[in-house]
Amino acid sequence: MTQPMLMMMFARAAKEILSRVPEHMWATWFVELRMQFARCYSKGICSTSHGIEFFDNVLAGPANWQEPGEYGNNFRKLAEYQ
Repeated sequence: MTQPMLMMMFARAAKEILSRVPEHMWATWFVELRMQFARCYSKGICSTSHGIEFFDNVLAGPANWQEPGEYGNNFRKLAEYQ
């Protein structure tokens, strides 16, 4: 399986998990999933401006992320699976 497929599967699974966790545990699960994603797939420092939409942004792809600058470029490179 390719890295692009794995990233998309992870993002979909993360969204599914987050849709089912109890509200009082949501933030804990989000942070853990976000850190796990970074450990598995990040190749540099990406923007933190994604917020809770991070997994939606991964699924949307690089063409839909318009943040200028180095951190935005890093996310686009990550999302382009280079």
